Amino acid sequence: MEGRIVPIYFPKGVGKVIGFGSSSFIGLLDDRTVLKYPRTAGEHWNRFFIEQQIYNALGSHPRILACYGLDERGLKLEYASGGTVRDFLRNPSYALSLTRCDRVRWCRQAAEAIAYIHTKNVIHCDISTRNFLLDTKLDIKLSDFQGVYVDHDGVLFNGHALESAKSYLPRPSTGSDERSDLFALGSAIYEIMVGHEPFPELDELDDEEEIEKRYLNGQFPALNGVLGGYVIQKCWSLVYDHVKACVEELQGLEDYLIQAS
Repeated sequence: MEGRIVPIYFPKGVGKVIGFGSSSFIGLLDDRTVLKYPRTAGEHWNRFFIEQQIYNALGSHPRILACYGLDERGLKLEYASGGTVRDFLRNPSYALSLTRCDRVRWCRQAAEAIAYIHTKNVIHCDISTRNFLLDTKLDIKLSDFQGVYVDHDGVLFNGHALESAKSYLPRPSTGSDERSDLFALGSAIYEIMVGHEPFPELDELDDEEEIEKRYLNGQFPALNGVLGGYVIQKCWSLVYDHVKACVEELQGLEDYLIQAS
């Protein structure tokens, strides 16, 4: 089946497109603001409404991308000029600039973001280094909230997001919870520490069944010599009762590295 070619278009105020996802473009409005809008005008609008509801529930937090509201064009968001953590790691000159403390700090900030959203009854459902953005100080901000949120009245908002294969906790259904976010965090920490995703020899789409089989059988990538490997293993093995415990261990590792430097 041939893929559909989706032409780029520019809503009012968008100067250029700086990113895109499966159903949206990210357009630059100014040096502080971007617009997330449908790849095809008018499509998937419910996802943008749900994402706005989740951002509203989360409010302001240093580890969460700021949202400035939804209008007829799309969702106005903070511009994270440092790009994604994944893109940073895949740029050799940028990656070489990272110290051990930098990597642990990113892992701790990523865990802080997830621990926070869980206190707000939000499950992200797509934790990945491509959804961790970097601000001007190269601090992490979590983005792309199309997961699950239950408000105080018990109303469920579900954007039907789902982790990719290398971040996916094998489970009987595709239902997501704190445990699946925690498992995906393990894969994100692994990528930050090592520089590439788990199982680089496997393709996320073509080898999806093999990846799931390995995870089901507890066949994780080797962690010998990996900084913070014990934290990654605890995430993958679901040892932590909550993400806050992961934050505390990463903070301890960060403090140790700072004192030793």
